[in-house]
This record gives sequence, C-alpha cells and structure tokens, in this order.
Amino acid sequence: MRGDLVVFPMFLVTLLLAAISFWINIRLAKAKIGRWESSSTVWFLMSAGNFGQKQVAFWQRNAGYSQEEAYTIIGYQLLSVLGAVLGFFVSALLGALVIS
Repeated sequence: MRGDLVVFPMFLVTLLLAAISFWINIRLAKAKIGRWESSSTVWFLMSAGNFGQKQVAFWQRNAGYSQEEAYTIIGYQLLSVLGAVLGFFVSALLGALVIS
C-alpha cells in the first residue's frame, strides 16, 4: 500500500486510541472520587498535561476537591496522556508494517 494512503487511517487510529485512553481514565477517576460533576470531565480534558502544584491548586480551587483527590485525578490525567502517546506509537508501528 502506498505511504500516502496510510496516513489517514493512522491518524484515525491515533485519535481512537487517545479517546479510549481518556475515556477509561475518566471512568476510573469517577470511580475513585466521591463526587464527580459534569464540569469535572471538561476540566479533566482541558487541563490534561499540566502537572505540579499549580494543577493541584486548580482542582482544589475550581472543583473543591481535597489535595488527595486532586493528586488522584492528576495521576489519571498522566495515564491518559501516556496512553495517547502510546496510541500514536502503536498507529505509527502499524502504519510502518502496512507500508513495508
């Protein structure tokens, strides 16, 4: 198969695997946190990739979570980002296998 025909399916696979990663980790965070508001899902997606004390303060200030809950959410955000990066590498590997 030609390389330029593989790019679009690789892009779709990357998006699909990233979406699955975020969906799973949001579900896991919801199960661990006592109360999860609908806006928390939006904040989870928008603030993914930000780590550190500012991120803990963000979750405490905007959603009223404790420090322990904030660290739990940040851990799941980290897993989501790592899953999305892994999804990219998996799709690139699959694309390389298809081209060769």
